[in-house]
Amino acid sequence: MVHCKKGVVEFLKRFKTNATKSDLVFLPRQKNIDFLIMLGMFFYNAKEIIFSLTELDYFAGPSVDDDGSQGEIYEFATKVFGNDVYIKLKLSDTGAKCISFHELIHPVSFPFKKGDK
Repeated sequence: MVHCKKGVVEFLKRFKTNATKSDLVFLPRQKNIDFLIMLGMFFYNAKEIIFSLTELDYFAGPSVDDDGSQGEIYEFATKVFGNDVYIKLKLSDTGAKCISFHELIHPVSFPFKKGDK
């Protein structure tokens, strides 16, 4: 897959703008909820972390949703309280959604971080 830094930056800008205007939908999947509880966090804390993401945290996307619905999905990973966190975001006509916010299970490569191959 060819990664376009400009595309990731633009996605994050559009995602954050949309999430600010119409609020961020955080999918209440049990895996996401359990992880937030383990970290002692609330949805608004997760939103703050999502809003702090940059292209350096990006590792995959754009891709289509498994359910076939319209929109673009990008995947990110970052550290939260020493834990590697996997974050999957979707932007569509219906708004900005956080699909996944849980422990990162598999190692990933960050195409825009120096020294990370």
